[in-house]
Amino acid sequence: MGRNPMPGVGGVRAPLTVVIRPVRPLAALSALRIQHRYSEGLPPCDRTNGLGYRLAGGARTPPTLGSVLQRYRFVFAPRWVLLTLAGVVVMVVCALLSQWQWDRAVQRAAANEVIETSVEAVPLDRWLPAGEDLDPDARWTLVEATGVYDADREVVLRAQTNNGLNGFEIVTPLVLADGTAILVDRGFVPSENTGSVPDYPAAPAGEVTVTGRVYEYEDPSGGVTEVDGHLESRRLSIDMLGPHYDYEFRSAWIADVEPAAGLTALETPSFKDWQNYSYAVQWALFAAMVPVGLVVLVRRERRDLDEAAAAPETEPAASGAEAADS
Repeated sequence: MGRNPMPGVGGVRAPLTVVIRPVRPLAALSALRIQHRYSEGLPPCDRTNGLGYRLAGGARTPPTLGSVLQRYRFVFAPRWVLLTLAGVVVMVVCALLSQWQWDRAVQRAAANEVIETSVEAVPLDRWLPAGEDLDPDARWTLVEATGVYDADREVVLRAQTNNGLNGFEIVTPLVLADGTAILVDRGFVPSENTGSVPDYPAAPAGEVTVTGRVYEYEDPSGGVTEVDGHLESRRLSIDMLGPHYDYEFRSAWIADVEPAAGLTALETPSFKDWQNYSYAVQWALFAAMVPVGLVVLVRRERRDLDEAAAAPETEPAASGAEAADS
């Protein structure tokens, strides 16, 4: 007798049992992709991070532009485009503020250098010639002017601060030999908390020589009033004071560095350029943080999308395991 091809009980063939297992759609799709790669003679691969592929042997292929764009195509959605544009605007604003602070720091550092190195006075006409605009290099330098004070047209600057004290500054026109004049801040007198101007030394009569530091005129603000034979103002602005005089003024004013007794010299300017350098660096860091933050958000979004895509594959497997346990 020949061999029974289908063993059974008592020579009776046993029924054939076929077990059908559900196939997950995504797993089947992955299998088809792998089979397709084998059919083309390519090694199987497993996507790792969206920027490259890890081969079966452990080697990594370099990413392609198409693979990167495909994986991060969500950044072209309207909300991501708006977020990116907002980030660019913030970055540009921070960069401009950084440059502005840096320029101010450089200007202040240059002013400090002029103040420190300007120890000898030069003739007034060298830096402030009649009829010419102020040379930026003339600011904070020491000059020497000779003329006669016009004490009848004095100016009192109210609400001033000097060395931490509140008070007034006394400004008197010095008429020069050519008929022009320059405003001289003769010094500071502290307030007596009465609201009125305290007594102060009168301007010397006759020809005098004044050594002073050059200051730029202030912007006009407020007004000019005439009180008890003198002018009062809060700002030393030639635009406000000029119409009250009959002579032409030089393009800047000077502060007497050796005032008469009873008056205090204005404190020597000192600009904190290091603060502006610090602000410039801070704004630059803020600008650099914007693209870093965008990259972090994009990677986080990509990770969330990967987790959401993997969830349908794991849930059926977990359900099958629970059914087997039961």
